[in-house]
Amino acid sequence: MSLPKRINAKARVANCQVIVAGPAATGKTCLIERFVNNVFAADDATHGPTLGCDCLQKAVFIDDTEVHLFLYDTAGQERFADMAASYYRVGEVCLLCFDMSDVSTFDRTQFWKKKVSDHNPKCLFILVGTKEDLLSEETCAPFLERWLRSFGLSPLVLV
Repeated sequence: MSLPKRINAKARVANCQVIVAGPAATGKTCLIERFVNNVFAADDATHGPTLGCDCLQKAVFIDDTEVHLFLYDTAGQERFADMAASYYRVGEVCLLCFDMSDVSTFDRTQFWKKKVSDHNPKCLFILVGTKEDLLSEETCAPFLERWLRSFGLSPLVLV
């Protein structure tokens, strides 16, 4: 894969290791594939569960810095959790994913947060709700309010 050309000669380069973790079938691979390759992996008949860990790379520009994102798509089955430990150690940020149409996946994010934190206590976490398109407006608002409150956040603004 070729990286984009720098905008100007003064551009700096930075690397960022991003772990994508969460329960199985929460859309982690689809999220990454859409971001990196602009394809929806679920439309691919050969798309199956991630075994172990896959790595994709994308370069983005933030101001005058070219940031190389290394995205580690980890398997969501708990039996594979320990196989990804070496990726957990290098991650700077973890996208902790859950399926908004399946509340039980939100409850299981604690397992994945602990797994990553055990190997990398300095890792920063971003909670990512996926599959919002599967929710109706009636079920979406109460669900979002519930999880916002569980983190002590105010549900005043939903983006």
